[in-house]
Amino acid sequence: MNAFGIFALILGILLILASFSFLIKDTYSFCKNAILVRLEKKEAIRYAIYAIGSAIGFTLLFLSAFLLHPEWANITKHTTGVYEGESINYVGNYALTLFGSFFFGASLAIFVPSFWIHLAKEKLNDVQKKWVRILYYVSILFLFFSFWMWSEGLANYLYYPLPNGFAINNDGFMITTSANRAEGFHIAFYGVVILLGALMCLFLSDQRMYRRYHKHGLLEMIFVVAFPAGIIGARVWYVVGNWSREFAHRDFYHVFEIWNGGLTILGGAFFGILVGALMAKYSKKGLDARWTVDEVVPTVLIGQAIGRWGNFFNNEVYGRAVSVDYFRFLPTWLVEQMHISTSGSSSLTAGPGMIYVPLFLIESVLSIIGYFLIQYVVGLLLKKWTSKGDRVGCYFLWYGLVRFILEPFRDSNFNMGTDNAWSICNSLIYVLLGVAIIAAAHLHDYYVKNKKGDFFPLVSAGLLLPTFLFPLLPSLTTSSMRDGEGEIHSYGGYQLISKGETPLFLAAFILLLVATLVFVASYFVLKKSKKAGYYCLLAGAALSFIGTMLYIFGKNVNHFDEKLYVNLSYGFVLSAAFAFMALSIALIYLKDTKSLGKEEEKAHA
Repeated sequence: MNAFGIFALILGILLILASFSFLIKDTYSFCKNAILVRLEKKEAIRYAIYAIGSAIGFTLLFLSAFLLHPEWANITKHTTGVYEGESINYVGNYALTLFGSFFFGASLAIFVPSFWIHLAKEKLNDVQKKWVRILYYVSILFLFFSFWMWSEGLANYLYYPLPNGFAINNDGFMITTSANRAEGFHIAFYGVVILLGALMCLFLSDQRMYRRYHKHGLLEMIFVVAFPAGIIGARVWYVVGNWSREFAHRDFYHVFEIWNGGLTILGGAFFGILVGALMAKYSKKGLDARWTVDEVVPTVLIGQAIGRWGNFFNNEVYGRAVSVDYFRFLPTWLVEQMHISTSGSSSLTAGPGMIYVPLFLIESVLSIIGYFLIQYVVGLLLKKWTSKGDRVGCYFLWYGLVRFILEPFRDSNFNMGTDNAWSICNSLIYVLLGVAIIAAAHLHDYYVKNKKGDFFPLVSAGLLLPTFLFPLLPSLTTSSMRDGEGEIHSYGGYQLISKGETPLFLAAFILLLVATLVFVASYFVLKKSKKAGYYCLLAGAALSFIGTMLYIFGKNVNHFDEKLYVNLSYGFVLSAAFAFMALSIALIYLKDTKSLGKEEEKAHA
């Protein structure tokens, strides 16, 4: 029996390799030849043979799993896991795996060339182009359905938690899981999945760039720099948010162990986008930087949707434990994996019939929905009313809202910091940054079109007014407050008005007030001198920025621990967002005020 299993395994692998080798070779030759505008009948027959070969190869590959494990036939009930005690249908699983693997192999062999031709062969015959598009979309549906079939058939015979990587050390080659880690050279699926997500971003972005510039590879150098910047930003953001909880009492080298998890998407996306935007602006002279960033940034949502599955392999970013009945519609392997959660080096198991809410999965789905809404609803249906930069703002707004909604449902083991306030504050950064970018883009276009924007300073002043309410806001982590000896307190939070306030806090309050008055004054100054009004605007933006920095250090600076830092971030985040808005509006005048200043000098002369 084992001999047959090994034979089926080897033959299946050879068939898959042969089918896809010839398939890729033929597709590459067809797409590369600009003269060919249609597929001939004999070529279509060859593709059909490749699909059949792939289907048989995958069927033999998965058949070998059952042939090499005859003991599976004796397993009639779940002995562990979330479905403990429930029966297992061996014949049904056997059939499901074989049928699913057959259709999966065929669908994959159809998807690869149809997708390739759909993107690369613009001059294809119209009739064939229509059929290629149909095959492309239908194959995607069959890929998902057939994947569910064979994975469901095998799920009852797998060990959980599933492997999350492998390590090479003195003991040789070792498969690792979230509950069984090893020292040595370690390749984590967490990192591999993140890399796949980043490459998908690059691929989608490259296709969008090709439609306008008719050239591939325009973003490769930007990707090479922006992706590592995003990884560094994600790690720094995580380490800062969890310093007291996870790193303060450990050796410093643990800061660099990213293969064990510990990357914050909020930080990674922010730094990656920032570096990428700067490179698009200053290193690629032939590109429209605003258009490029507007096209590329929404694809980050697809990368994040894929990257979140790294949390699946690490058994992390879950919510609280709930009954499995709420999630029986999900595949068995996914449900069984969610029965186990990790916290640091320990592994936790939900009770019988219980699983942890898969927040990573919910966020992944919402990221995909957000991508299509931003690219096709905002980018196409609402194109008439949008400005360059709106989709960038919509990305920050959408993802910030998603995280703001999901963060309170996180298991406390996966909170950033000692509570979830740090993550909520980060989410607010994204929401308000998104609003600021959208507003700045529209105000910029309005000014360029109408050459007038004297009311902008009043907008800046109005945006800064809410900062004066920050000292009175309750903590995000509490829902009740109490009074005591003239002080206002919040349960589980920090003192909002107390004797511990430093002079820096008072200085911040005054600076924000002065910044508001400067913006109001610049409204009147602009009517007399554009150049003087511009400098007045810059002064207001600088004062508001300095005020927000003082705000951070102005609250009980002698007790600057992580919890206080998290709560103070709430006020700082809002202040910084409004300061950014004010600065963006001020910079609108940069080009025009220089020329206007010269005209004023000539007029006076």
